[in-house]
Amino acid sequence: MAGKSAYDQLSFSPKVVSVNTFFENRIGRCKGQKLDPFLSPQEAAEYLGVSARFVYERIARKEMGFQLIGRLRRIRLSTLENWLIHQDGERK
Repeated sequence: MAGKSAYDQLSFSPKVVSVNTFFENRIGRCKGQKLDPFLSPQEAAEYLGVSARFVYERIARKEMGFQLIGRLRRIRLSTLENWLIHQDGERK
């Protein structure tokens, strides 16, 4: 490949990424362990594609489940996905 720069040799094809892969880069996991991380409201908002304010409002209205770890609110990924399924069911 004479004459081509390193940039030209890169391929930019989109990847389909699983939900677990989305978080593996941040927290890692042991082989064979099911991934169900705690998310901050900001991380939950990023995952949903909404503002952090939206997540905090749902928590305040007790529409979205969370756990207190110390004084911090944390949302399990599985809880967030169940909330999404429930919301989708209400719209139909």
